[in-house]
Amino acid sequence: MWQTNASIRHRIGHALLQVLWTQGDNGKGMPNYANLFGYAIGDEIGNLYIPGRETNLPASAERYGIGLATAPIDNFITEFVPDVASHIHLRVVLIQRIINQVARSEGGSQP
Repeated sequence: MWQTNASIRHRIGHALLQVLWTQGDNGKGMPNYANLFGYAIGDEIGNLYIPGRETNLPASAERYGIGLATAPIDNFITEFVPDVASHIHLRVVLIQRIINQVARSEGGSQP
């Protein structure tokens, strides 16, 4: 996570930027080579092993673009799910207790 006290707008921007720019082992910013080259390399390997797949430049470019466009989804999950989970945990426990009570009242067994 970037900064839990940062505004949502900044956290969204950070999650988007991480696709192209990341922090290196030395703590300094650097291009995110894993994303920038990883999708292209993975696609080319797929072109070799997936029968009937279009292997022309437009098809490969489209898959590369989709890969980069969907990459922030993982960053959003990493960034925001802990916040969401901290707000719903109590509700989940409450719902589970209600389910257990209903099961007991209907003659079911409690887990």
